[in-house]
Amino acid sequence: MAKNTHVTLAGARTGEYLVEEELADGRLVLRPEPAYPSVMPARNGRDATPEERERILGAVPSDGEG
Repeated sequence: MAKNTHVTLAGARTGEYLVEEELADGRLVLRPEPAYPSVMPARNGRDATPEERERILGAVPSDGEG
């Protein structure tokens, strides 16, 4: 099994894990998979203003509910 293979466990240790190492006797060393947002890269800049979004994307269509 390749290092950093993703596995899902059920039971008392339910969750997402990565295989850190496979030992010679077949045992696996696991570590918890980092959770969102810690795995997301930091971004530079700022959010677009409503005016910038409308200029770039156009008007948001209305669904007639308001």
